[in-house]
Amino acid sequence: MSKHKKFVHFQLFLFLFCTSLYGSDWLDQNEFTVEKKNNTLEIQENAQEQEKMLLDKYPNAVEMVAKNIFPVFMNEKFDSSVNAINKTGLESAGYTVKEISIRLKDSFPFSTLPYQAVIVTHPDTIHSQKWCIDASGNGIDINYILNLATKRNHMMGCNTLLIKGPFIEKNKNWPTRYRMGSGYEAGLQFLEKKTKATHIIMRGYCLGGGLISEAIMLHDFMDSIKYLYISDRTYSKLSELCNNLPALPNQQPFLNVINFALLHANMELDNVQAAKKLSNLNIPHIIIQHYGGGTDGVIPDSASLAYHLHKIHDLKEKKYLEAFVMPHNGKLPIHIEDQLNQEITQFLAE
Repeated sequence: MSKHKKFVHFQLFLFLFCTSLYGSDWLDQNEFTVEKKNNTLEIQENAQEQEKMLLDKYPNAVEMVAKNIFPVFMNEKFDSSVNAINKTGLESAGYTVKEISIRLKDSFPFSTLPYQAVIVTHPDTIHSQKWCIDASGNGIDINYILNLATKRNHMMGCNTLLIKGPFIEKNKNWPTRYRMGSGYEAGLQFLEKKTKATHIIMRGYCLGGGLISEAIMLHDFMDSIKYLYISDRTYSKLSELCNNLPALPNQQPFLNVINFALLHANMELDNVQAAKKLSNLNIPHIIIQHYGGGTDGVIPDSASLAYHLHKIHDLKEKKYLEAFVMPHNGKLPIHIEDQLNQEITQFLAE
């Protein structure tokens, strides 16, 4: 046998050995089951009581809140367009795009439908065991974030996981904080237990920051895995954001309903509490935010996550990437992007 053939055989053996060592049999599966949390029933019963109280006080609150704050959860026409995945461009560039389902084991009736997700891998990264789970802003087309996140994560040596909305499908249940965050928590379990990830980056932009934060509050993190959370231009609390939005006179009744719903109907999304939990666990947390100038175009200074975290002086593992000029939508300033990439590179090398 020639030396070239021996080398080819050795490469094939090495590939098969790595495949068996790191385990990629999950690529052949379409549905996965992960554990539910013990307090799920308590959360659900509490949510039902609060939902009834809200509807008694504000009969039209469901549609008002859903259409203005969480349209992805209740608009069927919007659902179908957001959930349609276009694989052609990524697959032609050498990526593997796979749609999967993640079901909660012994889940209660309100969450019997599995969470729909998309995984994207590449021959360069499929065995790296390094992943990024991305949560985007409200109403952003999934194909836009799929292409953006995939190429961004691949450049850093990571595979990509996206959880598709809406997380409560078409049963029109109330979008409680548990229902909004549990899909991403299930995604974290998938990465830990099925792909055997060694490094997991959680990245939440705007509303997506709140979704990831709820997942963080639900999740039991593993000591054997390295985690990094990137909060990208997000708020402290959803209620704080609403309280600080400038309102025209005819908008005030709407904001009153929103605040009541967030505070009393189990719809609050709290990035500050998640930041505290990560600090207690010594999990690194990068906060990307504007400072000064009044607003980034969407989030006022006084409602930003960085503004509130700077007031808490005993937080650990926080890295602030801030700029006076940082538009809420679109690309980050070049110097912020460079700093972020340096932090990610250092994290993945650990």
